[in-house]
Amino acid sequence: MKPTRIVLCLHKDEEAFPSDKNYEIDNNDNNTLVYYNIDEDTYMYNKKLYKSITYLIYYKENYAIGLFGIMKKNKFLGYHHKDIERIKILYDPITFKEEYVYMSSYKHEGKWIEWEKCDKIFDKLLIYVSKYSHANYSKPGIKWRMFGFANDYCSNRYNAIILYPSLIKDESILYIPDQISNCSFLKRFLKIIK
Repeated sequence: MKPTRIVLCLHKDEEAFPSDKNYEIDNNDNNTLVYYNIDEDTYMYNKKLYKSITYLIYYKENYAIGLFGIMKKNKFLGYHHKDIERIKILYDPITFKEEYVYMSSYKHEGKWIEWEKCDKIFDKLLIYVSKYSHANYSKPGIKWRMFGFANDYCSNRYNAIILYPSLIKDESILYIPDQISNCSFLKRFLKIIK
């Protein structure tokens, strides 16, 4: 089984680009790195076992998106260093064809997206990266969050910064989406204001 090629479609106004896993190289060109691991164990979804590959995208900074990006470096509104975004693809264990995609995003957190419903160009999966938050989506557009105060903005592939990252195998990656889905932005936000 080999990894699926991906294309990152960053918002045209993005300022924090993917970096290497040590957060040392901040690239906005096609030398961008995405790390992956072919998961050893099978993954059960909808009562079926799948093979899977986990992808990690590292960013040196994650700007705040609340209040329409006015205060991009406000920690209370979500600014932080060392952001990691995740993607997991489930493959049929016999044919190795892609069947489901899981993307770390606020709107999709905890949800699997059917492969056929994801945008692709040739054999590459298009990942729409939201401005500042780096949440990953299968479709472009505005993703309404927090009553409109913390929306995610994803450019379409015609007005986005398109990156064709190099895939780097990293066997240290372990990512189980079901364990992460309880860490949504809203739940973290509610803990802060208690």
